[in-house]
Amino acid sequence: MKKLLLFLILSSSTLGFSQDYRSAYGLKGGFPGFVALDGKFYLGKHVAFDNYLGTNIDFAKHFITFNTSFTYNKSIGVDTGFNWYFGVGPTLNYYTKGEHFDDEKNQLYKPLFVRADAVIGIESTPKTAGFNMALEAGPTFTIVPYTKVFYTINLSLRIPSKRNLAYITQFK
Repeated sequence: MKKLLLFLILSSSTLGFSQDYRSAYGLKGGFPGFVALDGKFYLGKHVAFDNYLGTNIDFAKHFITFNTSFTYNKSIGVDTGFNWYFGVGPTLNYYTKGEHFDDEKNQLYKPLFVRADAVIGIESTPKTAGFNMALEAGPTFTIVPYTKVFYTINLSLRIPSKRNLAYITQFK
């Protein structure tokens, strides 16, 4: 599996990209109240992985969260600096503090929550600004420890890089 992933990353370095960057790093935050380190990595012309690792702002029910989303990105117009995208991916929330209740108000003591997220968003990379901004929204489906559907809205601010993931992971 690692060899396949490495092959995909290395082979994608010769492809064109729909954005003017190959990877971007920054912060992501949104509703329902979290802040995270965010990284987006293009694997081809339209395909990217968007990952974040963070925590929530509500300290009464504190959790650590990790997400990786597989996204399909497409330019809006020609050379506008705008993209639209959609994607799906898993999210893990590990609660370190607080009580949790399901929809029937039953108290839960399970700290691990597993979700499936879907997003649609718009992204802008102004050529003169030196940063990337994305706004996304979509449903999220809690799968474990109970089932529930709710919606998220996220904003990302990132610094783009023309270097791809294969370059970043090289050992010198």
